[in-house]
Amino acid sequence: MLIVRIGLTLGSYRLVLRWIERYARPSRRPTAVLVLVWSVRHSAKLVPGASCLTQALAMRYLMLRAGEGCTIRIGVRETANRPFDAHAWVMYQGRVLIGGNEQDLAAFKPLVDL
Repeated sequence: MLIVRIGLTLGSYRLVLRWIERYARPSRRPTAVLVLVWSVRHSAKLVPGASCLTQALAMRYLMLRAGEGCTIRIGVRETANRPFDAHAWVMYQGRVLIGGNEQDLAAFKPLVDL
């Protein structure tokens, strides 16, 4: 989580995503997806500024290490206070893993899947 956060601070999400795709080698020890979700949620509490994108990229790294694929979805919604609000969440086998529940995310219009 911390490395992803630093990468986003110093670079861009594309740079971090390329790094993840390049260096996330599958581990020999299988890890349950729910353990990975728990790890991301709890480590985010320890890393200042661990945004939804930071958490989604960290989840992507861990999923690739576990030999699983997932999709980072980025969407936007209109808000009363700002022109729009952006959010990132992780999809796995048609379910939301991290980033909210399906009811809350229904308000977001998906822009891109990574």
